[in-house]
Amino acid sequence: MSDDWIEVCATGDVDEEDVIRFDHGENTFCIYNTSKGFYATDGQFAYYHSHKFDIDVKSFNALNLYYAKDAHNVYYEGDIVIGVDPASFKTVAHRFKAKGKDTLHCYTQVT
Repeated sequence: MSDDWIEVCATGDVDEEDVIRFDHGENTFCIYNTSKGFYATDGQFAYYHSHKFDIDVKSFNALNLYYAKDAHNVYYEGDIVIGVDPASFKTVAHRFKAKGKDTLHCYTQVT
């Protein structure tokens, strides 16, 4: 394991749909366990599979392994989904479908 990584806890230590706080040095972090996976925040940024993205910490909500939102944006794997209203956005059906106020989003992969 690289010196940049620290072991925080076992995955089983964070109940599903729960969050834990931990301190490292002078920094405080939170780990969110969604029904589909984990996100972390440090008070300013969120982290998804080592991808760091800027968020509104007070309103951040990890919806599942792929989608998260805050008061200003909806994120898919850490990237902003353009043109989506976060207030009305929710996931539907399964991990690759999501619904906004006036939009339906489906993940597709071109092979």
